[in-house]
Amino acid sequence: MQFQSKRNRNLIVSTLYNLIPDAIIALATALITDGGFWMFVGVMVGLQILYLAITIKDALWLWAFYKFKGKKETTQYYYDYLVDNNFPRPDEYHSDVNDYFSVIVDDEKQKSEIRLKAAFELGSLAYLASSGAMTKHMQTGICFEDAIERYDRSFGPREYDDDKEDDYEDDDE
Repeated sequence: MQFQSKRNRNLIVSTLYNLIPDAIIALATALITDGGFWMFVGVMVGLQILYLAITIKDALWLWAFYKFKGKKETTQYYYDYLVDNNFPRPDEYHSDVNDYFSVIVDDEKQKSEIRLKAAFELGSLAYLASSGAMTKHMQTGICFEDAIERYDRSFGPREYDDDKEDDYEDDDE
């Protein structure tokens, strides 16, 4: 169980701790150059801008690598995982990857081994989301969705019961 208020407090405390090395660098720079208060502020702001630029560069590189190489390989890996472990055919509609695995976990007709593997995948996805690795969580979800769609197609076309009456028949007759 987690409280949002506690997570917010931890974020604030972590941010303040992370500013300590920056403040030491800014203070040392201000003292060495006799720049005073404005040098201190300038170095602090400059460091934050530098960190933002590095974060943007890293995010762009991560998505570019994912787009051109990682997505295909990861999707194939997840597809092979589904096939090798004989996961059940997905229903015609799932809201997301978590829903697919949740349906398997909740289905008592499934073998316990498959239900356990589905629960493991749910836990892995939850870990990525809760650890703050949102980019990795999104990429994993996208790859799993593609793999599950491909896995569904491997079963062939779905058969529908044509004997069911149409729910939208005219009531005028």
